[in-house]
Amino acid sequence: MPFRTRIRSLLLPAFLLAAGACAHSDPFQDPGETNHGPFSPALPVQLTYNPGPDLTPAFLPGDTIVLYSYRRSGALTFNQCLGALPVAGGTTVSESCPRSASALDSTQRYENPVALNDSIVVLVQSARLKGAGADAITLLGTAPWRTADQFTPRVTFPVPLSNGVLEISANYLSLIGGDELAYLAMVDVSACPGDQPFCDRPTLLRVGREIARLVLQGTADPVVLAGTDYATSAAAGRTVGTVLYTLPFDTRVYERQPDGSTLTLFDFGADSIARDPMLVGSQLVAIVGGTATRWTSGEGVPLQVDGGGNIAQVNLASGQVQYIAGAYRRPALSHDARVLIAEAAGDLFRFDLP
Repeated sequence: MPFRTRIRSLLLPAFLLAAGACAHSDPFQDPGETNHGPFSPALPVQLTYNPGPDLTPAFLPGDTIVLYSYRRSGALTFNQCLGALPVAGGTTVSESCPRSASALDSTQRYENPVALNDSIVVLVQSARLKGAGADAITLLGTAPWRTADQFTPRVTFPVPLSNGVLEISANYLSLIGGDELAYLAMVDVSACPGDQPFCDRPTLLRVGREIARLVLQGTADPVVLAGTDYATSAAAGRTVGTVLYTLPFDTRVYERQPDGSTLTLFDFGADSIARDPMLVGSQLVAIVGGTATRWTSGEGVPLQVDGGGNIAQVNLASGQVQYIAGAYRRPALSHDARVLIAEAAGDLFRFDLP
């Protein structure tokens, strides 16, 4: 059960006892003991109440459990764990945290889970020594979602690619058919806010550099998809081997075909900057509008930093678009396209779609 919910569960009986100290009543029962639903039925349904951030939701096959990455509350370190919640809401069914001895003097993170099958997930694992300004190691691999510490690495970052780019991490992990994975390769770039490439105090930003493909069961290195420079997100497309992606300050969702050709899957138009697409059948969801801050690298490349936006639901067959206002990020769409879960203000929220 998320930390704040446990606190409420402990405080509520004490409050009731104090309020009724002068009268006799039936014994109270901690509502958390039998709570198999959300803390509140208000719509959208808030699934998590953790004081730390709850991030990157992903559905397990069957659409009854959602995986996510979260910062462990009440711990001395900022370790990031892998959690699993019922999609209907309620008590967590699994919490898997770093358990190695080095976790005591470093920050270890499980990030960006995506289900490979009922029991195994693909994820990124990173570790940073206390006081260090950069990760000591970052790995992409597989693990049981209930015991993510049983991790099998597949790629060790940084990864030098044939185009000269040095990838330092991976984001937006997406299965695009069989055991083939697409992901957004991340880099750290020195940048200034606004349109100018130079300022007195540039900031180091972690941004997407390009999209890469990887066969999980093979031995080959990741392969870069040409034409995806500085992409802002990635996802599986309509058919095996196709990849959706978005670009900085662009209103379009693109689909890259296995033969290298690219088409515009949907254009949201006007100033509706698109990112975070997810596609199931003819149902496309994406984050549009909202806050997307412009930075500029020292080489003059525009960089986009996302602050969240509106959820757009598109029926590609009819072209009908519906919007859910808010500052949402990283939507996850169930396999039947009937449920959507997204981040907002560090928590996860569920939407039941028509």
